[in-house]
Amino acid sequence: VLWEKPVCQLDENGLFLGMAVAELDVYARDGSYIMPAYCVDTTPPESRPNHIAQWQNGAWHYLPDYRNVTAFDKTTGEAVTITEIGELPDHLTLELRPSPYHVWQESKQTWKLDAALEKQGKAAELAHAKLAKLAELNESAQKYINKKAGLDLIPAFELQTWTIQAQEAHAWHKDPQAATPTLDTIAAARGVPAEVLKQRAYEKAVAFETLTANVVGIRQAIETRIKATQDMDELNAIEFAFELPESE
Repeated sequence: VLWEKPVCQLDENGLFLGMAVAELDVYARDGSYIMPAYCVDTTPPESRPNHIAQWQNGAWHYLPDYRNVTAFDKTTGEAVTITEIGELPDHLTLELRPSPYHVWQESKQTWKLDAALEKQGKAAELAHAKLAKLAELNESAQKYINKKAGLDLIPAFELQTWTIQAQEAHAWHKDPQAATPTLDTIAAARGVPAEVLKQRAYEKAVAFETLTANVVGIRQAIETRIKATQDMDELNAIEFAFELPESE
C-alpha cells in the first residue's frame, strides 16, 4: 500500500485545477486515503486547447475556456482579454486584424482588406506625415540659421535691434549723410568710431541677408518636394541639407 497517491484537485464549481496528494489513513486500517477538500480520486482529464475540464456526475465534461486569451473585436480590431469561461463571444475572433484597413468578413470568418478604406487611410496618414515633415523642415532650417549666424549667443533684446541696424546700415551705405541714430548710439556705447561700426553693420547685414536668402530657397525647394510626395517611402527618403558653399 502506498503512503500517498495523486488525486484531482477541483474548485468549488468542480473545475479541474491540477493534481494534489491524498495520504494513507493509517487509522482506518482499510487502505483508504484522506482526501483533501474538493478532490476526487479519478484519472486526470485529457488536455484540450481552449477547454477546461469539469467533474460532473462522476465524469469529466469539457467547457470552452478562453480565459487569459487575447481576442479581437470584429468591428474595431481592438484587443480584448477574455476573463470568463464559456464560448468565445460572437463579436470576437482569435485572428489578429492585419491592419486598420481590414474589415471582418463573417461569411468567411476572416479579415478582408478593404481597398477603399486603405486608400483613404493611407492618404490621411501621408497628409499627417507631410505636416510633421514640414514642421521638422522649418525647425531644422531655423536651427541652421541660428547656428550659422550665432543667434543662440545673442540676447533677444539685441536681436530685436537687428532690423533697425540693417535698415540704417543700408541707408548709410547709399548715403553717408543718412541718419543712423541706433548705430551712432551703439558705436558711442562701445567706444568705436561710428563709421567703422556702420561698415561692419552693413557687411553683417548683407551676409545675413545672403545666408537667409539661400536657406529660404533651399527650404522652399524641399517643401515643394515634400508636398509632391506620393507615398511614405518617398517622403521618408527626403533629407535636409542646408550647408552652403564656403564662398557663401
